[in-house]
Amino acid sequence: MAITFTDEQLSAVAHNHEWSVTDEQIEALRVEAAAHGDYAQADLCTTALEGEDAKDRADARFECARVIAEAAAQIVQGGE
Repeated sequence: MAITFTDEQLSAVAHNHEWSVTDEQIEALRVEAAAHGDYAQADLCTTALEGEDAKDRADARFECARVIAEAAAQIVQGGE
């Protein structure tokens, strides 16, 4: 499962605008992280999606969004 981006999200990244990630993108990050042995990132994604504490969930979602934004930036810059 690969992280996919909408044209609007890639445009936002290219122009340094805010955008939000979807649960599907966080799930894709979780799957990719686990597949590559990055279990800390996979656990963070689980917290972002299923965490019981709202603050922990929000903090985890923010960090996942940062990682996903970095991936989007690489695509925008031409390096998948």
